[in-house]
Amino acid sequence: MTRSPVYLTDLACSERLTLWTIRRLAGIQTNPHTPTTGPSGGLFLPCFRQEFLAVAQTFHDALTDMAALEMPALDIRVGCALSVTSTEYRLLLATEAAQNERNTDMDTLLQPLVPFAGLRARLASAITTLGACLAGAGYWLSSVVTVRYAR
Repeated sequence: MTRSPVYLTDLACSERLTLWTIRRLAGIQTNPHTPTTGPSGGLFLPCFRQEFLAVAQTFHDALTDMAALEMPALDIRVGCALSVTSTEYRLLLATEAAQNERNTDMDTLLQPLVPFAGLRARLASAITTLGACLAGAGYWLSSVVTVRYAR
């Protein structure tokens, strides 16, 4: 089992950006009729706007389904919080695994957060798209993230 770093300042730039993005995406309420100039529209580079909107919608759908199933909410903080939760750290590690095409590792990391396979697959899809968008913008998460905080 890995432990999470205590603060965002313990993380590299790409890792901080990934966590900030996960926090922002988890907090965005989207719908198909939201204009791209809305709260999520101006957040991302124009070349990735549609992909990030899809990721935001997938995150929102997964969180809504979890609430409907009366599952505990994911412990994802607001963007300005300095401390990192273990849930956020698992999502960071899952994003790193997705970028490095380690789908089994990603599924293993997401399983404690989302025990239902169908819901986990949707969240994995969002994480994979997020990782691809970040990589396309030059933000790669290395496997050093996993080693650095391993017990």
